[in-house]
Amino acid sequence: MKRTPMTVRGAEALRAELKKLKTEARPNVIKAIAEARGHGDLSENAEYHAAREQQGFIEGRIGELEDEPGISCGGWQMRPESRGETHIQSANLSTMPIIAPAYLTQERDRKTMVEGLKISRKLFGQPAIARYIVGETVPGPEADSDEALLEYCRVNGSTVYHGVGTCRMGQDEMSVVDANLRVHGVDRLRIVDASIMPLITSTNTNATVLMLAERAADLIRGRHAPPATQREQRPKAKERVMEKQRP
Repeated sequence: MKRTPMTVRGAEALRAELKKLKTEARPNVIKAIAEARGHGDLSENAEYHAAREQQGFIEGRIGELEDEPGISCGGWQMRPESRGETHIQSANLSTMPIIAPAYLTQERDRKTMVEGLKISRKLFGQPAIARYIVGETVPGPEADSDEALLEYCRVNGSTVYHGVGTCRMGQDEMSVVDANLRVHGVDRLRIVDASIMPLITSTNTNATVLMLAERAADLIRGRHAPPATQREQRPKAKERVMEKQRP
C-alpha cells in the first residue's frame, strides 16, 4: 500500500501540541490528521486522535480508564468500504431493528486499520514524545504481525456512531429517496437525516445533516436556489465588506 507523508498543516499542529506536553500538567487533547490528495492513498482515509489523560484507556476502549497515567491514540478509517445492513423486525415501533454493520469485511478496510496502528506506533516513537513513554500496553509488543494487529482491531474496534446510507438518495433500485428527499413510491413522505447520504462524509456527520435539514425546509416551503448565473453575479462576502468600508 502506498504511503504518503503528513501535510505541513497537520505536522505543525501536532508539533505545537507535543511541545505543550513539557509544560502542561492538565489533561490535553491533540489531534493529528494525516491528509493527502488522490484517491487510494492511505493517509486520505485516516484520522488520528491522541489524548494525554491522567489515565490511559483500558485496552484502548474509550471511556474505560486505567489506574496509571498514560496517553492513548486512536485511528479512524474515514472512507470504509465494508457495507452492513439494517432490517426492520416488526411493524411495532418499540421493536429495535436488526443492525449488522459487517465491519472489516473488505480487504482494504482491514489493511487500512492495520496500517493505522503502525502509524500510531510510529508517531509515539518520535523523539519528542517517546522519552515520556515507558512502554506500550495495547495492543502490546507481542502484537508484532499484521495478523495480530488485525485481531486486536476485531476485538477492540468500535463504532463512532456516524452511520449513514440506509435510505440513500438516488434513482437506482437500491435507492430510497429522490433528489428532493421524497421516498420513492410513497406520497407526502420525505426522509431528512444521515441515512440518505449515498456515501459517508470524511468527518463528523452533524454539520452535513444540518445542511440537509435546511435544504429540506426550502424544498417543503417551495423555495428554490437561484440559477447558477445569478449566483455567479453576486459579489463575494469579502467584496461586499470592502464596498461598505469605502468612503
